[in-house]
Amino acid sequence: MVLNDPLLAVIPAHNVSVPLFILIWALSSWTAMRAVQNPRIFLVFIWSFIMLSAFRTLTITLLPLEPPADLIGLADPLSNFFYGHDRFITKDLFFSGHTSTMFLLYFCLTGRGDKRAALLVTFGVAFLLLIQHVHYTLDILGGFLFGWLSWWIGSRIAGRD
Repeated sequence: MVLNDPLLAVIPAHNVSVPLFILIWALSSWTAMRAVQNPRIFLVFIWSFIMLSAFRTLTITLLPLEPPADLIGLADPLSNFFYGHDRFITKDLFFSGHTSTMFLLYFCLTGRGDKRAALLVTFGVAFLLLIQHVHYTLDILGGFLFGWLSWWIGSRIAGRD
């Protein structure tokens, strides 16, 4: 199934893999550093990420989408190492794992400044994914919903401080 996405129709596709790579791995590294300082961050993240992965598996299976016609493959040296340097995964569309994971990191972080930076990075990643036409707009919005839902469930499983 191919979606008609009016927003992607007006955004010309550009390769923004490098800024995406920098934002994603900078926030991931920052959160890992904070998790060493506060293990609760790690505990909530790991439970939430398990939920997020289960949701993604379910939604990708139930909603098989064809990629946008002018998708530009996302080049991430770390991820592409595992997939193969000349291959891009393009059928894992609904919902955006990049957006949902960044949003999940926002919820897991505790400091006010950290949360603000994480939210800014999350919106930046979402915007850049649309510019590269890696996802439909619906995938990005779904990423926000499932990122929050996964955190909500994961934080309850992890329990209170």
